[in-house]
Amino acid sequence: MGDDYEMRLYDVGEYDEEPPPRRAARPYQSTVSYAEAEIQHGLGRLGVDRSGALAHIEFDDSALRRMRPDPLGDYLLAALRTAEEMARRKRIGGHRRDR
Repeated sequence: MGDDYEMRLYDVGEYDEEPPPRRAARPYQSTVSYAEAEIQHGLGRLGVDRSGALAHIEFDDSALRRMRPDPLGDYLLAALRTAEEMARRKRIGGHRRDR
């Protein structure tokens, strides 16, 4: 058989392909949502569809980098509950107008 050859990490050359270009930062643009809510401390916004299911989350990158990660889940959950409640109220209000 031949010589045993063990490949090592430093034997691999540089990655030949260029990484994809970074997306430029853009101001928040709302996507189609039935209801939206702000995430605490200016971290961004999230939106839900008519049934209250999460439709999108838009973060403010600079605010996100400045915060501790510990409370992020709590902030998202609070915003989601607010948006769900807003969607519920809009549905109820729409049903009352249809009568």
